[in-house]
Amino acid sequence: MASKVIFIVVLSISTLYHVSSKGQPKRLLVGSSDDRLQQMEKQLQNLTQTVHLLQEKVNENNRHIAFYATLTAHTTLGQQQTVEFDKVSTNIGGAYNGISGIFTVPVTGLYHFSTTMLQMTSANNQIHTQIMKNSIEIGRNFGNEHRSSGTMDVVVMAQKGDVVYVRHNNEVGTTQQTMHGFGYSSFSGFLIG
Repeated sequence: MASKVIFIVVLSISTLYHVSSKGQPKRLLVGSSDDRLQQMEKQLQNLTQTVHLLQEKVNENNRHIAFYATLTAHTTLGQQQTVEFDKVSTNIGGAYNGISGIFTVPVTGLYHFSTTMLQMTSANNQIHTQIMKNSIEIGRNFGNEHRSSGTMDVVVMAQKGDVVYVRHNNEVGTTQQTMHGFGYSSFSGFLIG
């Protein structure tokens, strides 16, 4: 706190004087003592507000955001159903919802997302998933053999308020496919910067 006050006072003083080409300080504020005092107070308020806004920006940029969640039970997914990775191990920043399976972007920036899925034994022996940002696919995955596993990673710019999630998408027409639970299927993401 003391360093902030010193910084503000130094900035305030530096705004009161301008160094001439001969190296001599020259007063910028003119008028009566009361006028100069009011001008200084106004400048100090403006500088304090600027410092506060810059500090908020620095804090926002240094914010750690990361999540990791797994699927606890085998889950049969309908067409375009969001996968609800319900066992949340990491949720720094609190932006991932383990009930809905949706990550809501808290800060605009560059993000990395990853999902791993293990396909369960089923009649069609297939599973298709997508990573979605809002309603647009940003990555896809496919498994077509008995208990096949796959991982997809994406790096994407996201705006504050965007939503990112994994959903089932079966392109061959079978409406239901099953994803293996017990922690074998997962969804994670973090802010790169």
